[in-house]
Amino acid sequence: MKTMKFRIKISYFILLAIFYGADCQVPEMPASLRDAVLDNNLVLKTMEAAVEMTGFESRTGLSPTDPYIGLGYLDGSPASIGNRVDFSVEQEFDFPGVYMNRSKAGKLKRDMGMLEYLQERQVQLTRARALWIQRTGLELSIALIQARLNDAQQLKSHYEKMVQEGEASQLALSQVSLQLVDLQSSLDDARSGLTQAELGLAEVCGGEVPVLGHTPLPSSREFNSDSLLARYMVAPAIKMKENQVRQREMERKIAAGKALPRFSAGYYSESVVNERFRGVNVGMSIPLWESRNTVKYSTAAISVASAELDRIRVEQRTRLLGKLDQREKLLQTIAAMENALEAVNGEELLANALEAGEISLSEYILTSEYYFSGMLKLIRYRTDLLLVENDLQKVYW
Repeated sequence: MKTMKFRIKISYFILLAIFYGADCQVPEMPASLRDAVLDNNLVLKTMEAAVEMTGFESRTGLSPTDPYIGLGYLDGSPASIGNRVDFSVEQEFDFPGVYMNRSKAGKLKRDMGMLEYLQERQVQLTRARALWIQRTGLELSIALIQARLNDAQQLKSHYEKMVQEGEASQLALSQVSLQLVDLQSSLDDARSGLTQAELGLAEVCGGEVPVLGHTPLPSSREFNSDSLLARYMVAPAIKMKENQVRQREMERKIAAGKALPRFSAGYYSESVVNERFRGVNVGMSIPLWESRNTVKYSTAAISVASAELDRIRVEQRTRLLGKLDQREKLLQTIAAMENALEAVNGEELLANALEAGEISLSEYILTSEYYFSGMLKLIRYRTDLLLVENDLQKVYW
């Protein structure tokens, strides 16, 4: 299997160069995560075995049928006429063009197996990077919520003392306690999401997750819609449909060839007492019924495959434009959120204003909640942006 994996990777880079050109770029992903997916992902291992099986399958049916050898022994009656011995060797074969077209069809089948592997490779690497992005975003959210929770716990302790000393009301303490409960719930949700992301990474890495550490969210990148669309139009999903059309065309040629007469040739001998006859025999089938509708069926199958190719091209283009529009709206939302958070001036200034008595506790909780909620949303929007870009970038893998 190691040898097969090596062949697959070599073939992948050859096809990648053909599909995307020499300027192909791959977005950032921890090298350890990428290697873990390629080496241990169980789906890809299955696909590697399937590619190998397709290679064997594509080489079947390329030769003529096996020759037929016949031997006959007949007792003579009366005994004076002697016994008769017949011996024959016969070989049947289709019209010569059938074997050439079958060989071409076998190559298309091997290419299809490789394209299916490449498409699944894109899916698994894109999923791994999406889970890594989600994990990173959740770690940032957890750090933010934990810091906010620590501040809320200190604030609660402070107001508990103030209530005991009669300097604050029970209502103020209740406000702080309610905020604390809400923060703990948010922290539990974020931790649950992180666990799910790590379980997903374990699955996509075949149970062997590399040590990823704590990393910042990767940077957003620019996209040229025309260049990206050109890449999508030669992606494995499109190439598979194009290959399918060519397969259907080849099947029609094979069907047309099989509708022609088949031939047979062989050697025949007959021996009786002291008499022996030897010679060759030839034969030809008369194509009447066997392949009557095969060519029509193959022609219809080409039409279906071509329509499916047109559909997937339009679908890819529409989906790409939708993702680019979604990305642009997220960029606008992130810019607006960053400007709004700058106007609030940060959590520390709010805490100082509360301590100096410039604002009330209710004003502090309300305003700081806006700031905290905005920071969490900003992390989520940035994560969503990277997930959209990750989906767009899958054609780079």
